[in-house]
Amino acid sequence: MSDRIGYFKTAGRAAILSSLATGIAISLSAGAFAAEKVTEDQILKGLTPKRLTRSLSAAPADTAKAAEEARFLNQVRNRTTRSLSSGERN
Repeated sequence: MSDRIGYFKTAGRAAILSSLATGIAISLSAGAFAAEKVTEDQILKGLTPKRLTRSLSAAPADTAKAAEEARFLNQVRNRTTRSLSSGERN
């Protein structure tokens, strides 16, 4: 009886390893078929660093958002937790 158990353990391990090897082979070959031709210019463009610039003034959208956040914080400030609605808590 112990011979059967040993056989099934070995067969089970072999099946798992076979499945794993098949999965790896399929995933590696699928990537090769999905790849597109990339030109030298596209590679160089992708490798060049993006130039980051800093503005000296804040954008209008940023100031409006900051004002809205400040207004909300002033409304909520010094209020007890139970007085906040679920929308204000999130």
